[in-house]
Amino acid sequence: MSIRTTGHGRRQSQLLVAFVLVVAACLTLTSCGSSGSGAAQLAETPPMGWNSWNHFGCSVTEADVKAAADAIVSVGLLADGYDYVDVDDCWQAPTRDRDGRLAADPTRFPHGMAALAAFVHSKGLRFGIYAAPGAETCAERYQGYPGQLGSLGHERQDAQTFASWGVDYLKYDWCGADRDGVGHEAAFAIMRAALDATGRPIVLSIHDKPEQPVPAWRRWVSQLSRTTPDIQDSWSSVISIVRSTLTVRDAASPGHWNDPDMLEIGNGGMTLDEERSHLALWAQLSAPLLIGCDLTTVSPQSLSILTGRRVIRVDQDRLGAPPAVLASSKHELVLLKPLSDGSSALTITNVSSRGATITVPVPSPRLGDTVTTQDLWTGVRGRAHGHLTVRLSAHATAIYRISH
Repeated sequence: MSIRTTGHGRRQSQLLVAFVLVVAACLTLTSCGSSGSGAAQLAETPPMGWNSWNHFGCSVTEADVKAAADAIVSVGLLADGYDYVDVDDCWQAPTRDRDGRLAADPTRFPHGMAALAAFVHSKGLRFGIYAAPGAETCAERYQGYPGQLGSLGHERQDAQTFASWGVDYLKYDWCGADRDGVGHEAAFAIMRAALDATGRPIVLSIHDKPEQPVPAWRRWVSQLSRTTPDIQDSWSSVISIVRSTLTVRDAASPGHWNDPDMLEIGNGGMTLDEERSHLALWAQLSAPLLIGCDLTTVSPQSLSILTGRRVIRVDQDRLGAPPAVLASSKHELVLLKPLSDGSSALTITNVSSRGATITVPVPSPRLGDTVTTQDLWTGVRGRAHGHLTVRLSAHATAIYRISH
């Protein structure tokens, strides 16, 4: 256990509380080496849904969230597995109430978060919310959002509040909490213990500073752990995040997933080929699939990518195995992921900015065996003997299921 021990007075008191709560968290678990409170049951496969931040940021409203929930059902996304509706930062009123409880912004969320959660639940969906372990959220610390609404000193109170509202998922965002004397492991363990104490099963998604190697404590504290800084709506951001996440791919397994951040599909900054690559590569990483666009205006083409069921099945495969890197250069990226039925998912990505023909060896049980292929974009089946050759436009990805 690593706990920061510098500072005096209030900081020392905070750290003493953190230590006690970390020990309490361990005592409530089967062991301190496993996820808290049945964590694997909370996230046996990577969570799927929608998050408000990438498109709406601090302007998000109750109406936006309700419209997203309605759209998830009406356009068929729920049938494809997207069942979380997560409100990110800036949902909060500028101050806590007289008892220290968080409250919703009265203008943008006039009916409050419990009512919003009930609406989301009425659609057959699950509800997520945002908080931070320091004194301020990211929008407060970096973007001038009013208040000091972080959970520091309010962890148990906030967890109880979230549970009483019907929250199913908490994104807990670091936001420079070290400036407030908070230690990483202690901060997230405190909230894990506080959530467990509510008796409500709540997924904990942490955005800590990405570290390599990945600290072991993340596995028993959280179900999702961010691997990189925030995603941007660009190909360069997507491929950079993929390469960074591949270096820690062995840290993920069912019940604890690497989180390379939310999807930018549908936000307009990438070509359709780049958006297809975005989904295919997130699927190979067994990443959470959290849509980040306005679902009321998303194009039919982007929506068809988001509802690519054969690709989604790769992401949701219960084996949760990390992909092997068969080739990686400035021109191409080739990944092979074992699947629970004995087949494999193969992605071939043209990383370069011009079209290319790429040939890759096709794995088979015995050298020279012929294998069955299925293009997971089109569903077309074929046979391959020894190698597979594809012609790809710039930044495009072919994805196949390989069966023997």
